[in-house]
Amino acid sequence: MNAARTLVIALAALVLTAAGAVAAPDCTKCHTCAAPTMEQPCLSDCPREGGHQPTYKDFTEMALPDSCILDQLVDRYEPVVFNHAKHAKMSGMGGASCRLCHHANEEGWVGNCFGCHPAHLSGRQVGVPDLKTAYHRQCMFCHRDWSHETNCEICHAPRGSGSPSAMPPKKTLDAMHSFRHREEPKVVNFKTSYDPAPYVAFDHKTHTETYGLSCMDCHSNDTCTSCHDTDGTRFSPRLHEYSNLNICTQCHNVGRCSTCHAQEKGRKFDHKLTGMPLKHYHKGLSCERCHEDKLTHGYMPRECNGCHGEWGRDDFDATGFNHAAKVGVDLREFHEGLVCSDCHAGSDYGTTPVCSSCHDDKSPRDLR
Repeated sequence: MNAARTLVIALAALVLTAAGAVAAPDCTKCHTCAAPTMEQPCLSDCPREGGHQPTYKDFTEMALPDSCILDQLVDRYEPVVFNHAKHAKMSGMGGASCRLCHHANEEGWVGNCFGCHPAHLSGRQVGVPDLKTAYHRQCMFCHRDWSHETNCEICHAPRGSGSPSAMPPKKTLDAMHSFRHREEPKVVNFKTSYDPAPYVAFDHKTHTETYGLSCMDCHSNDTCTSCHDTDGTRFSPRLHEYSNLNICTQCHNVGRCSTCHAQEKGRKFDHKLTGMPLKHYHKGLSCERCHEDKLTHGYMPRECNGCHGEWGRDDFDATGFNHAAKVGVDLREFHEGLVCSDCHAGSDYGTTPVCSSCHDDKSPRDLR
């Protein structure tokens, strides 16, 4: 009897062992740490295998929605207003483009999340996450980094509060984006690996406001936390050790190192290095007023008529060039009958003429 009982127990153990021999799911496909928790799940990027991988250019001829209503899970929470336009404009951050969300599409077709991700999973299939998991992984992958918030109320309205149409979209978006923007820096000093002159004073304000560059023109492979944080304590700290020369050379030629590099911090670009110092009548102008291409600043003629055309006597009347306002010298009283070359010998308008070139050197007292 005891032998039979031992055999039954042994067979049961063998069955359990065989059942337990089924390969456990490979957690490392989704989790990057050995012991993930609810607070620190250590989630990695979802695998993007198969399907067409669209980029922003694939969508340029399509009518992109400004916002989307995520209401496939209304049995769990109120619909969520998703600002599609804002996210699409920032889709280049991290180098992901639109495929961060639209990662498995047939060419010429852009699917919805629920086209692949079921609202509810049956069984233990985790190869394709359900809709709730997919939403959370995509949204929280970025938002948790800079907001440090994981409360459901940040994105979800409480049950019974009404549909999205009854809620002002701005109120919802403000709740989702409740972080403070740091003021953009005017000048950022880069420390490069060029030992003779490691510092480059980058005029950030000029590049964004005058040249019209967007964030993604330079920060195409950065994350949100490179620039943003809810407590407002940092703005691109990594830029101070930035040395990605390829970004600068997309617009600037590599020639004289001293044009950009200095031995100390804080030096800004000096236009005198071009051979043409800016006088007071040019200092207030934006670069684009003379250099039509906002990115490429090549050779410009140094003579006034190179930009302003040919001038003659008729250009100095009330309807022509205002020499007093533009240059600071009123010609109407004593010099109205002159032509430009009478004072600007050889059409050298870059050098300010002096009175003694034509007149005896006399002080105003001698002229009384």
